[in-house]
Amino acid sequence: MDIKVILKSLSDLGCHKILIKKLSPNDNSKNQVYIGGEKAVQYLPFVSTELVEQKSKKKNASKYIFRNILNFHWITETGVHSVPEAKVIFYPQYPESRFSGFLKGCKESPSKIIGQKLENRFLILSFNNKGESFGYTNFINDDFISFLNQHFESPDEETFFESSLGSLVNLNNKHSLNNSIQEIKDAIRGICSKGWIKSKKFDKEGNIVAHNAPNGGGVTLETELGVKANSEAGPDYLGWELKQHGGRPVTLFTPEPDGGFYKENGIAEFIKKFGYPDRNGKKDRFNFGGVHRVSDNDFHKLTNLKLSIYGFDNGNFTEKDGHIGLINKDGETVAFWSFTKLLQHWQKKHAKTCYVKSERKEEGEDYYYKYSTDIELGIDSSFNKFILALEQGIVYYDPASKLYKEDEKWKTKARSQFRMKESDLKTLYKQYLKINVEE
Repeated sequence: MDIKVILKSLSDLGCHKILIKKLSPNDNSKNQVYIGGEKAVQYLPFVSTELVEQKSKKKNASKYIFRNILNFHWITETGVHSVPEAKVIFYPQYPESRFSGFLKGCKESPSKIIGQKLENRFLILSFNNKGESFGYTNFINDDFISFLNQHFESPDEETFFESSLGSLVNLNNKHSLNNSIQEIKDAIRGICSKGWIKSKKFDKEGNIVAHNAPNGGGVTLETELGVKANSEAGPDYLGWELKQHGGRPVTLFTPEPDGGFYKENGIAEFIKKFGYPDRNGKKDRFNFGGVHRVSDNDFHKLTNLKLSIYGFDNGNFTEKDGHIGLINKDGETVAFWSFTKLLQHWQKKHAKTCYVKSERKEEGEDYYYKYSTDIELGIDSSFNKFILALEQGIVYYDPASKLYKEDEKWKTKARSQFRMKESDLKTLYKQYLKINVEE
């Protein structure tokens, strides 16, 4: 099939991102297909993730590895065919990701191409917002080489060539990390040139409206870039996750606990039990906040809880139900974030991250923001580095949840923040750049 036909098929299936790999002879059904360190984990959508005990007896092997189940389909000359056992295995100790089970249960799979050790083959992977992923494989020919040369710079240096489908169709520039960096620089420079910007957001109908809130810097930045609010745990703009911040502490992400008393009874009951009356004397309001670190020796003086890590030792995952948790003085875990849930959320939010600092001012009831021309770019995050940073107290839990009465009704606001100092951000990424967008 012609590459243009493949791209059209993927576009018709709702796909927006494409990953391309030149296969080595060892990329086959027996050996599995190597798909980068954490690259596939960063992009491909998973139906579920579980920690499973691995068979390897190597000295440095992690006891447990992540098995990520895909809703995967092959595209062939005869149509689109489901593969019920396709999965991505993530070996955190290396780190390394491998594509597995991609032939099992699919009679129309391209087994003659990818099922054995052969030279000169390529693999295309893509996915859509429905959580479906798709693959196409064939032998390298002149059409494929011409396609790579036309759209990508230095293709032999990367495990994957990656791009949006829209970029392949509409843009003349070759896709590369340098061009991606230039795109985000150009976008932020345009916003910086506007000076003070009145706080704004998109409403449900897609109209731009005022956003009179003191924490609207991130929403205003996204609105200026045309990014509408969504529930997808993926990048915001041109493949970059946007992180606006006003100073030293930076919020990395805000996942809600998926286990413990918190999950079983809800946030309201959790705050009633572990929260405290508002410290500024606001009537009918209870808060759950404060900095909680794994490295703390004592329990938090207001919540009487302590942050802990279970199932992680010396860089390896050691327990099937490993998690980050909040424990009370009786040793009970009252809320936890499982590694399996955190892995998906973290990787999709931090594959490529752009940190933008802002200033804020008030004029009457309105808020205005001005954005710094100095930005920071984090590229290729590592889940292991995130857990290690938690273990060392560099990353900490700093919630800002509340239970309050409004119009005679009790309401809640949940915000489970994991944060760190701006100066420590570089520890989370393989590559970290400080750039002035005007240079």
